[in-house]
Amino acid sequence: ASVDLIATFREHGVTAVFSGHDHVYERIVQNGITYVVSGGGGAPLYPEMPRAEGSAAFHSRYNWVLVRLNGDRAWMEAYALEGALLDRAELAPKASFRQVPQPRLARVLLAAAMIWCRRQTEPLTVVTFVCDHGSKYLSRMFNDHWMRDQGFLSDPMTNDLRDLIGRRHESKEDFTLTPNVPIAQAVKMMRLYDVSQMAVLNEDGHILGILDESDVLLAVTRDTTAFASPVSDYMSTKLQTLSPELQVESLLPIFQGDRIAIVVDQDQYLGLITRIDLINYLRKKMST
Repeated sequence: ASVDLIATFREHGVTAVFSGHDHVYERIVQNGITYVVSGGGGAPLYPEMPRAEGSAAFHSRYNWVLVRLNGDRAWMEAYALEGALLDRAELAPKASFRQVPQPRLARVLLAAAMIWCRRQTEPLTVVTFVCDHGSKYLSRMFNDHWMRDQGFLSDPMTNDLRDLIGRRHESKEDFTLTPNVPIAQAVKMMRLYDVSQMAVLNEDGHILGILDESDVLLAVTRDTTAFASPVSDYMSTKLQTLSPELQVESLLPIFQGDRIAIVVDQDQYLGLITRIDLINYLRKKMST
């Protein structure tokens, strides 16, 4: 059975949670709890990624964390491997956190139903749904990408191809690769971010190529040692870029050729447009 870790942390007055997994350093503060991710121990680092709600510090560098205790007080410091200080924060003591009540979702729903019932002037039969704890919805409600895809959020319209980009690079909404990232790491990132292709950029933000699932499949079926090779060895470099000022119709020949539309403005990469991005754009346009 799955465990609602967030509810468990609150119930027992946890004020700090340390974990690894993601190959970066990040400190996140949500509802009085400090979450520290220290995953820069030697494997290839993840590039800059969209930061979580409440993110207070982020570094794509190899790192380690020192925690100092003095009575009921604690401080943490994050360092790069060469010794540079990346982040410092004081952790809240348990007592101050426990003073904040944490109502359960079911109690809130029942209380709201009772308040509504008391305001009625005639007998009624009232039904209220008592949902589960709701932790699974946090990855939706606090995920701007999901909220935007479902039409709950909207970006400022530019009335050009920028409006079709599902994940805008200039807003750090997308996930990209650098040329030296190993194929194995690229596969992990595709699975983690649920994408089938990723742009490969240089340090100046210029696009060098596209790595998609077909490129990876062809590489590793021919030679399994390709997992250790850099993505630059197998990425597609025959790119057709589009200016953001072009019309939507300019996308159709690219999609008919089984390619991805790459939007570039004066050599600066703006993002990718896929078939589903075009479909979502037309669907939203029809509903307005």
